[in-house]
Amino acid sequence: MLNSLRTLLRKASSAEYPSPTARIETTMHTSTSADGTTIYRGLDISSSSYRWDSITAEHLGYWINRLPHLRTPFLTIAKPRPGVQHPEFVQTYWESGQEFTFEWWNYSRPGLHRVCTVISAQRLVQLIHSWLDGDDSQLESEQWAEEYFKVKIRKR
Repeated sequence: MLNSLRTLLRKASSAEYPSPTARIETTMHTSTSADGTTIYRGLDISSSSYRWDSITAEHLGYWINRLPHLRTPFLTIAKPRPGVQHPEFVQTYWESGQEFTFEWWNYSRPGLHRVCTVISAQRLVQLIHSWLDGDDSQLESEQWAEEYFKVKIRKR
């Protein structure tokens, strides 16, 4: 565990991964590292008191499995969508054991918000990974606790 954490921290501080204080971009894009790992960039990611703008599937798995050990066990990932004022985002909160509350805000359908319970960290990683790849079909197939919540969006 300690070696994998060191590896993730080394990768996070390398040139492949920008600084957490780097400016969040207006579009999400992917790139591939020398070892073939897909890096998702241009995101706004936060967990507890940490904030960064790129992630890999391995890093995502690390943070999901780390949630039970954080003082405020949540992870939020926002990705900008071209032509949409607000970014689309997913958020998860660790409840207990392997149970997570998972939320999906999709502003391409203004004001719609979905919530479900996911009972496996591995499944949660799969859902977020497919969402990052732009494949909403796995999200659509989940059993959502509420079909839709109507959310009022204030215009600036």
